[in-house]
Amino acid sequence: MVNNIKLINMIQKFIIEESTDSLFYKKLSENAPNDLAKEILTGLSIDEESHAESLKKAYCYLTGSAFIMPAIMTPEVPSFEEALMMSMQNETKDYKKYGEQFIKSTDKYLNHLFFMIKTNEGQHALRIPLLLEDLEAI
Repeated sequence: MVNNIKLINMIQKFIIEESTDSLFYKKLSENAPNDLAKEILTGLSIDEESHAESLKKAYCYLTGSAFIMPAIMTPEVPSFEEALMMSMQNETKDYKKYGEQFIKSTDKYLNHLFFMIKTNEGQHALRIPLLLEDLEAI
């Protein structure tokens, strides 16, 4: 039971983090220097919100009740280049974080969920350097 409570608390934290990341990318896309950057950042925002929704379903799966989302403050966004560098580091950390949960999980549903989110976070970490490279060309 203690492990289950720990897992539920961790999933709650992940939901809030993914929702915050979605808002961050949405806000960053508003400052995008070109259409390609805006398109990629909007896609990242949508992906992060999808992660939050999937984690909410996992929360319900574990608890039998819906997750009540607390109010989330819109994150501060630094300069575009600084935000991309920060995002690349965060996406890499998230890749590792969800990879660790994938390895630890003995539940097939959660195992699949953590694998899918881990994979998606890795894809994000690979897209951001494209934006940095494109920024240098401007």
